[in-house]
Amino acid sequence: MLCEELVEIDRGFWLKDEAYFRAHIDDHCVLIFAQMQGVYPRNEVAASAHDPKRWRDLKISGAFVHQPTDDVAVLGYEARVTRGDGQAYRAWIGSTYVKRDGAWKLTAHQHTPMSD
Repeated sequence: MLCEELVEIDRGFWLKDEAYFRAHIDDHCVLIFAQMQGVYPRNEVAASAHDPKRWRDLKISGAFVHQPTDDVAVLGYEARVTRGDGQAYRAWIGSTYVKRDGAWKLTAHQHTPMSD
C-alpha cells in the first residue's frame, strides 16, 4: 500500500504543476540529474514545473519501497515517458520521502537515464 501511495505522489511530479510541487516537496530537496545536482529550496524546485506539458505518456514499472524508519521511505522504479518535445526518455528513478505532519514529502530525487 505504501508503494502505491508513493508512486502516485511521484507520478504527480511528472505530470502536475507548481502548486502540486509546493504541496508535496519538503522544505529542501536533493536533486541529482544530469543537468542539475544539489540541495534546492522547495519554491525553486516548484518553479521548474512551470510547464505542465513537459512530460506525457508516463509508464511506471517495477516499483519498490524500502522503509528504514516509520517516517522515511525510499521509492525506486523504472520510468518510461515522452518529453514535451516528443523525445522518449527512460530512467531508473529514486525518490526519498520523509513524513511531516502525517504527509509524505519528497526530500531527495534522482534520475539515472537508461538507453534502449
